[in-house]
Amino acid sequence: MTALIRGQVQYYADAITNVNVTGLADGAAIIGKGRNAVGDGGGGLFRYVASSSQAVDGGTVFAPAVGSGRIFRDGWTVLGFNGDLMVQDFGVVPGAFDAGTLAANDTALANARTWLAANTNAGKLKFPAGTYGYNTSPNWAINHARVLADGEVRLRCYGSGTGVILDAGSGSQNVYDVTFGTPGNPFIIEMAGTGAHACFVRAIHHSCIAIKPRSAGAGGAGILINFAVCTDFYFTCSVNEDGGWYGGAGGKPTYGINATQRGAGEQVSYCNFYNPIIEGVGTGIYLDYAIGNTFYSGTAEGCSTGGVFESANAARNRFIGMDMEVNTSYDVDSAGLATVIDGCDTNKLITFRGNDQTVRNGVHSQITITNAALFARLRDLRYNRLNNGSTVSDNGTQTTKDNVVNYVTGKIDAAQVPNVTNYGVAVSAPAAPSSGTAWQNTNTYPVEVIFSGGSISNIQYSRDNVTYYSVTGTTNGAAVRLAPGDWFKPTYTGSPNFVVVPM
Repeated sequence: MTALIRGQVQYYADAITNVNVTGLADGAAIIGKGRNAVGDGGGGLFRYVASSSQAVDGGTVFAPAVGSGRIFRDGWTVLGFNGDLMVQDFGVVPGAFDAGTLAANDTALANARTWLAANTNAGKLKFPAGTYGYNTSPNWAINHARVLADGEVRLRCYGSGTGVILDAGSGSQNVYDVTFGTPGNPFIIEMAGTGAHACFVRAIHHSCIAIKPRSAGAGGAGILINFAVCTDFYFTCSVNEDGGWYGGAGGKPTYGINATQRGAGEQVSYCNFYNPIIEGVGTGIYLDYAIGNTFYSGTAEGCSTGGVFESANAARNRFIGMDMEVNTSYDVDSAGLATVIDGCDTNKLITFRGNDQTVRNGVHSQITITNAALFARLRDLRYNRLNNGSTVSDNGTQTTKDNVVNYVTGKIDAAQVPNVTNYGVAVSAPAAPSSGTAWQNTNTYPVEVIFSGGSISNIQYSRDNVTYYSVTGTTNGAAVRLAPGDWFKPTYTGSPNFVVVPM
């Protein structure tokens, strides 16, 4: 071990912060049994540099208690420190929650954060297994930062602020490539103070955040996200773990995930939520300004208000294979655009109020398409799973239904397709062209011309208004499909009906 630094070990210190270097040779090796006390986790191998006046940072560079020069933690090179550090290297103390320790941990964590911001190319900052109390969270929004839990790590906030902060700011700043926790070792967050949100994320992009909030303050969320793009979230917020909410029923979060914008055009966009487990909160997933996010598997269940809520500001969010059951008022209530519920199971209520929303696959109870909904799609699903008379109530406009089955009776609902496949264009009934007069489809889309009634002797169509082809069997009328630019020529007496259906 001592071969890493020049010379033999010349000094053994109980605490590296209390070293007397008087008479110590330049380059001497020092073994610190601890940072502030023996066995506190912040010790290790150090080197004394008599001529250095390097700024101290509380973790890798120390001033002697007696004497001049600097004491460097092993790993320092001419380019700076190179290696991973533990928060104990900065003096963070786990397992103690008195006022003095909390204040000291605030300072130590701030020093660790400062070091990390200056040394993201050097290594990672790790929290060894344990429970860490503090009053104020550092802001871990640092480009390329790696903040990791080494085992089961609990971050317990006793202050009035947010439990864990990753905040690029309210202006135009953005932070990229942050790793905070990992899927196998997420940070467990416990709110012991009066702060609202367990975790606040703002303008953090292309990153990975893995957390387990165990509580939140009044009106708070397990995680509040104000603007994020292409960030991966691994998130668990469940009353079923560790015997209930930290601090009891008062620790129940109002929201599991609350996602909205930082400012205009700064939505939570195209993020991935892998196996989110949200159980027993108020509203499981609340999406306001949220676009194109995907929720893979997991749960939003047992929530006292509902599982998933989307405002009209949400668009193109996808929920795949989720369990959305045992919620009090609703499983999904969405006014968003192009929401997709795919392969999920529900047993209370799905309500659609927006446009182009889809439920496909899965087993469900009541499905309600309101009169505000347009172009809803229901496919390959089962409803009335609880045999409680649940239905598919469709008051929407131009809803599609295909292979929609009553779970109990096994009966398939009548298939239903929109009467206009070229969405947004209405069926028209213009005046019929005079007998023997050509009519052209001047639209940019194909149409079906339905001509019936009167006394019809011939119906013809043409691509060029020169060569015409007769439609056989037209005495009782015909339906002729015309591409854009095609021509239609009827021969008749009386007053036939003429209807144009966009295709």
